[in-house]
Amino acid sequence: MADEIHQVLVLSTAHVAKETAARIDDETYECSFRRSDGWVFYVGDKRTDGPNDLEEALAYARARNCIWLMFDADAEVNPALPSWEW
Repeated sequence: MADEIHQVLVLSTAHVAKETAARIDDETYECSFRRSDGWVFYVGDKRTDGPNDLEEALAYARARNCIWLMFDADAEVNPALPSWEW
C-alpha cells in the first residue's frame, strides 16, 4: 500500500478580512475544521458562494494543486494575495 500524501498551502490569517473571519467563526461560512490560531479548508470543493477574499485564497491553493488550505496566524503574508490588518 502506498502512502497517501496531500499538499497543504499555509497562508496567514491576514489574507482573510475581519468580516470574513467573523463569518467563519460564527459558522456562517463553513470550514473543514478550526484551530486555535486559524482554520483549515478542503480545497476540492469548488464553492463560489463565499466572500471574495476566501474564494481568491481557495483558488490560489487549487492552482497550486493543493488539497488543503490552512490559515495560520503565525504564517507569513504572501505578497501575491490581498491582505488585511486586524
